[in-house]
Amino acid sequence: MPRTVRAGEQALIISKDGRSRIVEGPARIFVWPSEEFFMMRRFSATQQQYIAIKMRDGTLQHYPGPCVKFLNTLTMESVTVQNATALDANEVLVVYRYDDDKKTVSRRIQHGPSVYMPAADEWLHKFVWHGTDPNNKTKKVPGILKFTKLRVIPD
Repeated sequence: MPRTVRAGEQALIISKDGRSRIVEGPARIFVWPSEEFFMMRRFSATQQQYIAIKMRDGTLQHYPGPCVKFLNTLTMESVTVQNATALDANEVLVVYRYDDDKKTVSRRIQHGPSVYMPAADEWLHKFVWHGTDPNNKTKKVPGILKFTKLRVIPD
């Protein structure tokens, strides 16, 4: 049966014997009855975003935008588009990185102004502070303030 893969799209064709192939558009292809045809889902990231891909072997890959990736269900578990963190000149992030060779975690400060995209082995510190109760201004509530960007210059 003939199938059309349009420009900017990709398709995955899997044979009954387990072989697979990816077809990039534009293309007109013939799919045999012994083959399955799947259009691959497209993910695109802008300059302020990145694409996070979790592979079936457990590894994680990040691709800075602008870029386009397709979900290949044979090798990938999930694909998500994440927003990068925009930092003003008076803001910092606390970034942790796991070193697989040394089996240690290191910490660094990312200063603004910048747009920060974490590497696959990095994560951000999540601050959880006491804050004022919105219903009673004289009372403090534990853990009500949650944020990742830390202001270093007072307002």
